[in-house]
Amino acid sequence: EIHRSIYNKYRSIFEYFDGIKVGLTATPKDEADRDTYGLFGLEAGNPTYAYELDQAVADQHLVPYRSISVPTKFQREGIKYAELSEEEKFEYEEEFANPITGEVPDEIQNTALNSWLFNDDTVDKVLGYLLEHGHKVAGGDKLGKTIIFAKNQKHAEFIKDRFDKGYPKLKGEFCQIITYSVSHVDSLMDKFKVKESNPFLAISVDMLDTGIDVPEIVNLVVFKPIRSKAKFWQMIGRGTRLCPDLYAIGEDKFDFLIFDLCENFEFFSINEKGIEPPKSKSISEKLFHSRLRLSELLKTSEDEELQTYSIDLRSYLIKQTQAIDVNSFLVRKHLKTVEKFQDEANWNTLSEQGIRDIFSHIAPLVTEPFSEEMAKRFDALVHDCMLSLELGTGDFQQLRDKIISIAERLSNKTSIPHVSAKSKIIGIAQDEEVWQNISIQLLEEIRTDLRGLLKFLDKTDRPIAYTNFEDEIGLVTEPESSYNPVNLDQYRKRVERYLREHKDHLVIDKLYRDESITPQEIKALEEHLFQQGALGEKERFVEAFGNEPLLKFIRRIIGMDTQAAKQKFSEFLAMGHLNSKQIRFIDMIINFLSVNGMIDPEKLFEPPFTDIDSGSIINLFDKQESEQIKRIIEAVNKAEDLTGSHRKIQ
Repeated sequence: EIHRSIYNKYRSIFEYFDGIKVGLTATPKDEADRDTYGLFGLEAGNPTYAYELDQAVADQHLVPYRSISVPTKFQREGIKYAELSEEEKFEYEEEFANPITGEVPDEIQNTALNSWLFNDDTVDKVLGYLLEHGHKVAGGDKLGKTIIFAKNQKHAEFIKDRFDKGYPKLKGEFCQIITYSVSHVDSLMDKFKVKESNPFLAISVDMLDTGIDVPEIVNLVVFKPIRSKAKFWQMIGRGTRLCPDLYAIGEDKFDFLIFDLCENFEFFSINEKGIEPPKSKSISEKLFHSRLRLSELLKTSEDEELQTYSIDLRSYLIKQTQAIDVNSFLVRKHLKTVEKFQDEANWNTLSEQGIRDIFSHIAPLVTEPFSEEMAKRFDALVHDCMLSLELGTGDFQQLRDKIISIAERLSNKTSIPHVSAKSKIIGIAQDEEVWQNISIQLLEEIRTDLRGLLKFLDKTDRPIAYTNFEDEIGLVTEPESSYNPVNLDQYRKRVERYLREHKDHLVIDKLYRDESITPQEIKALEEHLFQQGALGEKERFVEAFGNEPLLKFIRRIIGMDTQAAKQKFSEFLAMGHLNSKQIRFIDMIINFLSVNGMIDPEKLFEPPFTDIDSGSIINLFDKQESEQIKRIIEAVNKAEDLTGSHRKIQ
């Protein structure tokens, strides 16, 4: 038996371990035992889970998954003779007719697939879907670390064979079979664990279900039916590890994807519908977009140099399009458009529809294999700065500051000969006066001269030159006037995104962690947000959000550190006499604070709090305990003004 006070003191020990949900059963002898089991989330006599994944994610121990149900027809329904083409029916008859009677079965059950029947197109489509929709690294140009859980050794070998045939440029070390049948499996496992080392795609049969710790794993492909819930959660656990700086410096692993081919989630009633797969643009695709937009924007310029630059950009885009491998599986559904624009003549007069077609069908397929990732990120940054300069958008200052910051960091590396040789242009890129009258031509010179130097920056100093510039499908035209009406909805989204992305700012971080903030720090924050232009004019902010106290507003957007929220209730929990429902209620308040930053006491009388007890806090706690909880909540809510003065946006 475990006493409640011991549990409260050492509760961190009873946490999620190794990404595995461990089922536990218990049979209480009396009501006291029933309460004790409740402390651990146990249901008497029934399997349950001591530490749920969503709680581990909330506590920042693990990352969440996103399930994608991939409904390949044959995998779900089997192969039906009546639905095949005439050519396919002939092949079906040759393969499956009874050699004695000549009888042809009406269908082949789906259970046969990948057991003894292996269908080329099924695997090709699955691999194509994975490479198109899976999480990617290296600026979006390379599939992140991935495990495919195959049904058996033959299935694994078949997948490997189809991958090598479908993607000959990646044939070899990129995709490897890691099973007990492979002679050098230990060395392959060691290589798979290295962040930037092949293989990136591992095909496994049972071996990688458990016991492997590779934080870089971001995609799991479940290519077989699983009927053991414990085993299924063990497999999912392979992707739950945290991984800092996975996508770039400061861009940590935030989730992982599960591509479910065999309706496992439906079987376990965990996630019946799954989700739509995320579709993000790679650095190469973003560069293609910005170059095309620049080319179209500058082709009518009165400046001959800019017209020439427009032609050069277009020529580069044509070469990229002509380099697309028309035999690739991923190109099949785009083949008509690809072949059209591989003809240079079709680029001479691009219509608006033509540009849409290029953005939709060409841009996702292009690559820049000979450029380093940091160089490509810098290209994207400078091209976005060019577009902002020409269009007169509000992003220019932010983009300019990033380029200046990069130049400043490079100026500290002049002991390196390659950097020293470019000291003049590095100095120009830092000069505020130069930026007052910056030109497209000078920005292009900065881009070409500095892009190859970013590799010399220390890893911790490498800037995140990745931009959130929104690409637009369509013909880009210069606005008729510099006036743009304020879109408050878009502005609100931009402000909220900015605050979430800048949680590491000194004052915002202190607010998030519930640390004391001085009036001077609040003043500095207001200057940063408004006078220095991070959020635009103060009047626009007030128009969008009203006169809400600034720190209260920020706390509501960024939430509250889970550990800080727990600390608020530490003394209350340390009393050690709470039952399971009471602890669940406090944990629910903590979770709510971590997301929303504060809580209106009236919320305690609404779901999900009333799901624990319809009378909520009144029924669960005595008067003294209720008052103590109320005081804690009031203290948290007043944290919008940790200095004691309610500063509003004046």
